[in-house]
Amino acid sequence: MKRFYNSIILGSLLVAGMVSCQQERMEDLKGIWPAPTEVAMSQLSGVSSSKSGGYRSFLLSWSDGGNVLSATLIGSDYFLTPTTYTAAVTPQARTFLMGETSVNGKPVESGSIIVGKSGDSKTYSPADVYSVSALLFCADGSVFKINWEGPIAFDPDPEPVMLTQVFTAQNNLASGVQSVTLSLGSADISSSFDAATWTTVWSGNGNYLAVDLYSADGYLHEGTYTASAVGGVVNPGEFGIGYDTEFWGMTMYNWGTCWWTVDNGVTSAEKITSGTITVEQKGSTWIITWGDESTYPRWARFEGPIEALTNTGGGGSSFDGVELTKFCGSSDYTGWGMNLAGVELGTDGITVEAGAWGNTYGGDGNYLKLEFYSTDGTLAPGEYKACAEGGVIGEGEFGIGYDGMFGASGTTWYTLTGGVSTYEYVTDGSLKVEKDGEVYTIVLESSLVNVKYVGKLSTE
Repeated sequence: MKRFYNSIILGSLLVAGMVSCQQERMEDLKGIWPAPTEVAMSQLSGVSSSKSGGYRSFLLSWSDGGNVLSATLIGSDYFLTPTTYTAAVTPQARTFLMGETSVNGKPVESGSIIVGKSGDSKTYSPADVYSVSALLFCADGSVFKINWEGPIAFDPDPEPVMLTQVFTAQNNLASGVQSVTLSLGSADISSSFDAATWTTVWSGNGNYLAVDLYSADGYLHEGTYTASAVGGVVNPGEFGIGYDTEFWGMTMYNWGTCWWTVDNGVTSAEKITSGTITVEQKGSTWIITWGDESTYPRWARFEGPIEALTNTGGGGSSFDGVELTKFCGSSDYTGWGMNLAGVELGTDGITVEAGAWGNTYGGDGNYLKLEFYSTDGTLAPGEYKACAEGGVIGEGEFGIGYDGMFGASGTTWYTLTGGVSTYEYVTDGSLKVEKDGEVYTIVLESSLVNVKYVGKLSTE
């Protein structure tokens, strides 16, 4: 392709009056890129697709009885998106794979494949008519100009647009608004701030979801959020619909919750004024979903951490308490006819030696003996409140500390200094337990101490 462009440049120089010094080189280049062979394909002979890494690969073959174009085009929808596909070595949106694209068995080195489609470019219908116009440069120096028109059948397999980037995550309490604002984007777009124009500059091709969600404390919370009635006014359980507003006599477009499309850096928005947005949390992972299969292709899903809007305990985005890092042991009393189990968790500075009648602790630091209601000896995810009486633990409760038959019992906080141990009882508060795979997040908040543990409840 580089030599082809060289020919264009040299031609321009000839026009500029530099014939004498360039004429010999033009003779040398003659025939390197011949006039393209024009082919009007008559048959779509093969269609298949596969999914990998967030992309879809479309393997298509066209023929006219003598010539054959085989191409692998990369997209993200379950159908072939109308756009211009350029050559690439590895899968990228809006490309065709060089190693899997050929004309009459000759590998294609460069060029473009322009795909058009009747109807809405963002949806698919079996009645749609596709058009293909390709200019392809092969490794042996041959050039082909190929055209085709006709239907392409795709099996419906709608999936949400996967959003993998967090561009904005902020709360609006300082502005007197009980909400949080998020911008969540797909993998192939990026943004930067232009200080000269005070605007955000986007690049790439993809989508992002801008959303306002109600929040009384400035953090994300699980739930299903429905559309607000008025733009800019967000009540409990609502997301703020998309709307236009005015500042200082100027109209500001597409505020609130909108679905944005980035097309080679050019943005356009669709206001979201109905439907639902669901928010789930699994450990440190948030799952935010807008729409469903019935709203395809305007359907998106985000999975990942959003640290700025996650309350990890202690009332702040950074934990205000003691981080426990060691799993020290567990106890199961269900075999004794009690709905009771326990775990022991400690800080880095302690040592633990297991014994027949319990652990022996040393070093310097802290450890927590936590007892909780359980019917199978495990710690179930959920929220637990402090029981009212030591030794009497009901469903959904953790056991407060108390003086038992054999000394300290229930939930107890120990401090080790120079091998000397002291303890205090936890007698109030709340316990929150989350589980993501084998990883637990345990947060105990009480008037005595706030503690947090993230990790497995095993030594494996």
